[in-house]
Amino acid sequence: MSPTAKAEPITDAVKEAANESAEDLRRQLEALRADLAQISGTLAGIGQHKGEAVADALRDGASKLYAAGEEKADQMAHAASDFYSECTGLLRRKPAAALGIAVGLGLVAGLLLARR
Repeated sequence: MSPTAKAEPITDAVKEAANESAEDLRRQLEALRADLAQISGTLAGIGQHKGEAVADALRDGASKLYAAGEEKADQMAHAASDFYSECTGLLRRKPAAALGIAVGLGLVAGLLLARR
C-alpha cells in the first residue's frame, strides 16, 4: 500500500467530520436566527405595551390639567364679575369721586405720553 492510499481513508474521515460539523453549525445558526426573531417579537410587544401605558397616563394627566384649567377659568370669570359689580356699585354711590379719579388718571397718562 502506498502512503497516498493510507492517507485517503483519513482524508475522507476528516472531510466527513468537517461536513458533519458544518451541517451542525448550519442547524445551530438556523436555531439562533429563530430565537432572535422570537426575542425581537417579544421586545416589540413589550415596547408597544409600554407605549400604550405611557400614552394612557399622558391622556389622564392632560384631562386632569384641562379640568383644573376650566375650574380656574370659572373662578376668574366669577371674580371678574364680582369686581365689575363692585366697581359699578362704587360709581353709583360716589360719582364725583369716580369722575375725579378718571380725570386724574387721564392727566397722568397725558403727561407720560407727551414726554415721548
